[in-house]
Amino acid sequence: MSNPFRFLLIPFALYVWQFIVLSLLRFSLNSNSFLLMEEAGSSFLDVLYFENRLQVCQVTTNIASYLVFWLGLQAIPDPGIFYGRLVKSVVMAGIPALVYLILHRRLQLNWIFAALAAVVVGLLPGVFYYSVLALDMAMDVPFGLLAIYLAFGTTAWSAIGAGFFLSFAALSYGSGLAFVFPVAYLLWRRPQRWQSLSVAACSGLALVLASIFYWTNTQVLFLGGGSGGSSLWNGARGLYFELTRSGYSYYFTMPAMSALGYFPIGFLGLLGGIYGVARFRRYGVWVLLAIGSAGIGIASGLPFGVRRSIPLVLSLGVLGCGLVWELLQRLEVRRLSILTAILFLGILLGGMLQVAMRWQHGDWIRADYAFPFTQASLDASIEDYRLRLVPVPKAEPKFGIRMTYAILGLLTPQDPLVRLDEVHAAPDTMDAGMPLFPRDAARFSLWREQWKRLRTPSYSPQSSTSLRP
Repeated sequence: MSNPFRFLLIPFALYVWQFIVLSLLRFSLNSNSFLLMEEAGSSFLDVLYFENRLQVCQVTTNIASYLVFWLGLQAIPDPGIFYGRLVKSVVMAGIPALVYLILHRRLQLNWIFAALAAVVVGLLPGVFYYSVLALDMAMDVPFGLLAIYLAFGTTAWSAIGAGFFLSFAALSYGSGLAFVFPVAYLLWRRPQRWQSLSVAACSGLALVLASIFYWTNTQVLFLGGGSGGSSLWNGARGLYFELTRSGYSYYFTMPAMSALGYFPIGFLGLLGGIYGVARFRRYGVWVLLAIGSAGIGIASGLPFGVRRSIPLVLSLGVLGCGLVWELLQRLEVRRLSILTAILFLGILLGGMLQVAMRWQHGDWIRADYAFPFTQASLDASIEDYRLRLVPVPKAEPKFGIRMTYAILGLLTPQDPLVRLDEVHAAPDTMDAGMPLFPRDAARFSLWREQWKRLRTPSYSPQSSTSLRP
């Protein structure tokens, strides 16, 4: 088979396949006509503030994700309330293609194995679950994979690109820091290791500095909303449970299905991790990514959940495929290999279809973070708001009113129903534990304010919603 087919057409076919899978899931989810609270925050409230060069509060740290959503908002001719799900699907559909390119083009593994592993990874529940919802969670994965792919290169430009996309992954979601380990490992193996590492570090640092200076009220970049209060053992136990048993955490509601799929795929993934260590020279980048991602997920604190360890899910999927592939190669029974591939792909595809049906019927979505759970006014169409047939909700203290205002403001750009000043001034019980920072603060002055908040959780500044010109 010709190289152009392997290097171009197969990745393209994998992208199209994954986008079709994600579109099916997206249409099933959209049929319920409600937005999740976290989606309203990530794809509307945070994007509105990003557009105005402002950081909302101490947990909205994923500036690269807001940039992606903002670009998608500009590109879609008539975006609706679910525009973010389309944007997320377009970006995340690239994961299987990148996995294939790393396995086949960079690691020189069999193209059939690389293609099958790529399809498997895209069908893992922990991957496709976060590939559809308009959340910043897992947005780091495709950019981190691109950083790994470029780190295999030999030129200075590839090192620059690796550093840039590594930084972009970390700024998309905190779990992207796990990609530091495989990227640094690959750059270290280059003949001019120090030059490659320095160039990549400067490239990544430049992007971080650009983010710091872009926000006029910069507070923090990597803190996020996690909190301590539990042991590493509990974190490891919770992560193991979601990898092999079922999704139980607040952000991963998948009863009876683990992040790695139905039994026995979860345990095959863990065995694949052990196999990867034994074959480190071949699978070293995936092992390092798994170790880094597991460490971040375990140490991140409350609330627990696999959402901070999607690179781990992806790595264990690849390593599990590697283990099964080698066992089948040793048996040298072609018919058995084909049946095994059909069996595992069937299990994963069946699990994905079950999730689609569950979402279509409104199951497996937590009611306590459905949005607008208390905003009946948003049941009307955006067109009704544009025509002023439906009044803007009153700015009363209630759950999610700031997000409601952000939605109405962003989806009526020519004649905004609600402007930023009104959004920022609206009382919102949602922000009781994380008050907004002042908009008019002097540049970098909020770092000291942030330090006070970290040291004193109950600390609340007097001017948290200041609107002075």
